[in-house]
Amino acid sequence: MAFTPTPDPSQTTDSPIPEPTGQNCDACSNDLGSSSCAADDDECLLTECEANEQCETCGFDCSSIIGTLFRRRNGFIARAIISARPRQMLKKLSRRNVIEPTSLARVSDLDRIRSLRKRVEHKPAWKKFAPKGVKYYKMLQDKPLEDKVEPKMCELDAYFDVSKTGPTALRARSKQALFEKLGIASTQSYYAFGAVGPKEGTSIADFQETISAEQGILFANANDRGEKKNGKGEVIQKPIPYQMSTVAWWMWKHTVMLSKPQGDPNSEMKEEDFDFSNFKYFFRVSIKNHDTLEILEEALGKSTAPKEFTPEDQSEDNGFWPLLGSPNGNGIAWFLADHKKSLKGKTIVKLTAWFREDAGEYHMWATIN
Repeated sequence: MAFTPTPDPSQTTDSPIPEPTGQNCDACSNDLGSSSCAADDDECLLTECEANEQCETCGFDCSSIIGTLFRRRNGFIARAIISARPRQMLKKLSRRNVIEPTSLARVSDLDRIRSLRKRVEHKPAWKKFAPKGVKYYKMLQDKPLEDKVEPKMCELDAYFDVSKTGPTALRARSKQALFEKLGIASTQSYYAFGAVGPKEGTSIADFQETISAEQGILFANANDRGEKKNGKGEVIQKPIPYQMSTVAWWMWKHTVMLSKPQGDPNSEMKEEDFDFSNFKYFFRVSIKNHDTLEILEEALGKSTAPKEFTPEDQSEDNGFWPLLGSPNGNGIAWFLADHKKSLKGKTIVKLTAWFREDAGEYHMWATIN
């Protein structure tokens, strides 16, 4: 009997992937493949897609890129489960070899994530201070609702030569420019404090702050504890025993007490009678520290608009972490942690960085709530 071969199964072809239509729509999806998404930022592609105006205009479906998203905040773990992607989409999103559709089901979620992202090599300051920022934020969150035992106000009053002016409105152009970005109008409530010390012997430390208790704002203009190092990095002059956060808190308390409501002129309010919790913004202005500047330059890139960073993205590729861990950021964390009870448990909601192009200066500030 003649053998009749079994015919080959009919070849099926996948339906073509619907592409966004309209002017420059093809560039929309192509742009996602050349993004600045960081190596461990599982939300970056989705965020970038949703923020891409051209993708929105073209009606590009961002859900075709990212599937479902799960987060466990307490463990500082954030991972995305990436849905299976057709070959054509992978070509647009990956700089690596395309995962073949026939083998996609057997590829782990981690491999899928890695296939979609390019690697970002951060500068030394970023890599050094990002882990510190994670540590400081965890410390701030986990610390009990209590205050650190601080020196009495009279002790610092005796240690420093203190100057004070105010109350007045902000007049410095740099600070007015910051307020314009925040949409805040200055009130006649700002005191300028200067503290140089020690009073006895050679003065080596210099602190300059501008503070409004009414608006809940502190500008840390200068904070030099007096430490000096030689070319080998060895300390040749020890700093004063008071940290920046301690001095800033002392000045904040003085400002709050100077701003007490008018009442019976014969009545006296004691320190424990005041509410010190109306704290909203902590500014570091005209930053000069080399490491912080390196982080700011990388975080902002060529942008001259203020850029916000929040702790929700727990990857160390998030600029929030190196900025918080930086020499100009860690004092903010300690300021809040050391006075957690007096500040009623307030924490850092976001950090904002800004390069003021006309002045050639970098600023950063923490929003507190």
